[in-house]
Amino acid sequence: MNKELEKVQEEKTKEAQELYDRYEIKPVEYDDYPSVEIPSFNENSNSEDKEPKYHWTRLSINSSGGCVIE
Repeated sequence: MNKELEKVQEEKTKEAQELYDRYEIKPVEYDDYPSVEIPSFNENSNSEDKEPKYHWTRLSINSSGGCVIE
């Protein structure tokens, strides 16, 4: 049973890492809470060479919203 659980956990961790890599989500520390930076691109801009603005959100059930980091 433990091996099955470990296998599922490894698969889900790998899926999450692939998703983070695909969308350039970066784990960060903010006020001692685990957070992630999620790139946000301007919808009206088609230029791929512009730097994205990053948003952070807390990884917590009790989290309230997020904050824009510019």
